[in-house]
Amino acid sequence: MEVLEDSNNNMKAWLTQAPKLTTFRVNKLKKIEVDVLKNFLISQSKVLDTTELPDFYFLRPDCLILGPWPEVSLEKAGKEVIVDALCAAAVLRGAHVFAPGVMGLPVNCQVGERVDIYGDLEGHCKRGMKVEYTGRKLYVGTGYLKMLRADLFDNGVQPR
Repeated sequence: MEVLEDSNNNMKAWLTQAPKLTTFRVNKLKKIEVDVLKNFLISQSKVLDTTELPDFYFLRPDCLILGPWPEVSLEKAGKEVIVDALCAAAVLRGAHVFAPGVMGLPVNCQVGERVDIYGDLEGHCKRGMKVEYTGRKLYVGTGYLKMLRADLFDNGVQPR
């Protein structure tokens, strides 16, 4: 029984951390210029306000491996979006937040506004929640709101 508990704890720890490496599949029909890739990484480093670039290499001609960016601390936006645990795990792996995964959103948010994204660790957040969620939650990222609360909850976007 103890082995199963350790295994569950290891799985939880793994799911709550972003991966160290990111893998991209490259279209071999199109030529990829390493200089263009470096320029893109430089532009992203300016957005992240860092001078360090991640290491990258090609594992195979169609497989680009990108190392981790240095730790960057962003100022919290102050508006919390709560997503379900599956959505939070996907965000940590590089996915966007899609409407069915959103559980709670403050009333006063506007499209284009920066928001902090938190995963509901207990599964207690009720869909459409308007007030600050006080249950256990995990910060998974920062993003920009693309849909209003009414579009998410009033117009019937339902999880599948």
